[in-house]
Amino acid sequence: MKEEIILPLVLVAVCIISVTWAEWNQIARDHILQIHNDYRRNEGACQMNELVYDMDLEAQAKTWALGCYFEHEIVEGRGENLAYDIRHIAEAKLRIHYAMRWFDEKALYTRGQADCGKSCHYTQLVWDKTEKVGCYSYRCPELNAMDKIVKNAWYLVCFYTPFGNLVGHDPYQTQCDTPCRDGQTLINGLCVGQAIIPCVDLGEHCDYWQSVGHCKGEYEAYMKENYKVYDDDDDDDDDDDDDDDDDDDDDDDDDDNAIAQNM
Repeated sequence: MKEEIILPLVLVAVCIISVTWAEWNQIARDHILQIHNDYRRNEGACQMNELVYDMDLEAQAKTWALGCYFEHEIVEGRGENLAYDIRHIAEAKLRIHYAMRWFDEKALYTRGQADCGKSCHYTQLVWDKTEKVGCYSYRCPELNAMDKIVKNAWYLVCFYTPFGNLVGHDPYQTQCDTPCRDGQTLINGLCVGQAIIPCVDLGEHCDYWQSVGHCKGEYEAYMKENYKVYDDDDDDDDDDDDDDDDDDDDDDDDDDNAIAQNM
């Protein structure tokens, strides 16, 4: 597998006026996508997917952001990162600031820990098998946030598929047999293209696992352990659907005017 080298794009600072409402546009899409992929690239991981921007996820994020509720909309197979801020800052700065805050949770993460704990924003941001991201930001006149009303708050919503933060799994690996999965090309440290991951339909839950890209590969051992169709075990199966419902992530924030958390 050969690596294609593409010269990095020059970041151009874009100033977007902080008004009550501004349409999320292509500049914003390109910016948030580049921020995500830059963080992913710098992890030095193998088989790390390059994220692509997804308009369906953006539409879902927009619907949720316009509702002005700072809580997770739990949807099967989808990861979520949320943040809000009551300062009068430009949207571009909002995207940079909160992506950085999410990534900074890396300091709270230890490889091999049982779950994402207090670093669930970070682990979703750099989850190697996540393929798509879609975001939206909106300045809510009134944001319902954790049993209180916050006036005139920026609300940033990012949705991801497939979801990350599976219990018992690190977000990425640094040693792999190949730098990318079959069907992908390594470009500037990230794997581009759709990976070929065969899924053998051996169980009632295989369609779901395949839909999120986890039916085969390193998840085969997990499925053998949990599904009797793999090992002819007649015991009842327990499918612990690991999602990103991070109820235990209560971030302490030194800045009362800036709050980001994954719930």
